[in-house]
Amino acid sequence: MIRCDVDEFLVPDRRKHGSLAAYVENLEHPYVTAIGLDVVETADDAQLDLHASSLLDQRHWCIRTAALNKTAVVAQPLVWAAGFHAANMRPYFDDLYLLHLKFADIQGRIAWFANMLDKVRPGSNEYVYYADGRAKLESYAKWLNSRPRDNDPLALYDRGFLDHFMQSVSCNPENGIWQGDFCVDGKLIDYSGNLSIGKE
Repeated sequence: MIRCDVDEFLVPDRRKHGSLAAYVENLEHPYVTAIGLDVVETADDAQLDLHASSLLDQRHWCIRTAALNKTAVVAQPLVWAAGFHAANMRPYFDDLYLLHLKFADIQGRIAWFANMLDKVRPGSNEYVYYADGRAKLESYAKWLNSRPRDNDPLALYDRGFLDHFMQSVSCNPENGIWQGDFCVDGKLIDYSGNLSIGKE
């Protein structure tokens, strides 16, 4: 079974695997935790074209985000925590990446937040979330644009961030969920030469 949210893509390392289907068909481990990456819009990016054949090819930068390290391919029974940010199996990383597009179109998301305010009850948790959304998105976009950038073609495959995350992973004895710190890397990485989605 493959699981991801509607604003996420699962992409294997294209140096080794021709497609997600080929990757999954050749898996030997009973589950895989995808390496989480936030795809980000930078100040010099054009507006995202939602009708293009590929969304990911319109962006070039990502940031490692441990909250997105999700066990997304499974061939055995599994229990996920809320948002499937963790599971009752210790994370197992391989050649699979989860690309999250929440921050790939900042202005589009701000417009969506404004639209959602008309559809939720004032004073509710949802209303507060959408009302505060613009300021939080603009603040995070500013922070992202201030990050140093690494365009080394091999930077994406550096496992230092994963090693740091795995040192924080432990099992909650009350629910059996393995979870680590939701840390974020300090730099943007150019993924454009390594991960893409076209018409498959």
